[in-house]
Amino acid sequence: MPIDELYIQDVLEALKSLSTFFNENNIRSRRNLRSDIERRSLVINEEFVECFKQVKEVIIILPV
Repeated sequence: MPIDELYIQDVLEALKSLSTFFNENNIRSRRNLRSDIERRSLVINEEFVECFKQVKEVIIILPV
């Protein structure tokens, strides 16, 4: 089964992102990896929501 080129690109992007905060390959780091990823995801989602709140406010004040 051939590996899709898009899949390879996705894996490489994920590894690049992971390498920005997963610096040490030890038992403690591996145990905390999931919570670190979830925490980072939460921060990104909060920033996304905040940006869209600003867009919503602008849309609300626009005349129909």
